[in-house]
Amino acid sequence: GRGSDVAVTGSWDGVVRFWGVGAEEGKKKPTFECINSFEVEGYVNGLALDEEGRFVVCALGREHRLGRWDVLRKCKERLGVIKLSSSGAEKDDDEEEEEEEEEE
Repeated sequence: GRGSDVAVTGSWDGVVRFWGVGAEEGKKKPTFECINSFEVEGYVNGLALDEEGRFVVCALGREHRLGRWDVLRKCKERLGVIKLSSSGAEKDDDEEEEEEEEEE
């Protein structure tokens, strides 16, 4: 979120990454260090954070948002949730339970 020293990215590789953003003394460009990551099933086509910084919502898809050159047939279009806390981040267990219930 704004005023934070952490950035969040997601991509075609199905990994949501949390980056610590800093600055080296005497340098103008920021530094980035991956401080945590989560594998998700599908392309990460979008990310949103709530205003209080409690969770990250990931838009996950079978296809890349900018093209249809590859389709992940085992995946479903869905939302993933990563809960954030002062001690770190964790995937929402409810999401996995819902997915299992749908398959039954």
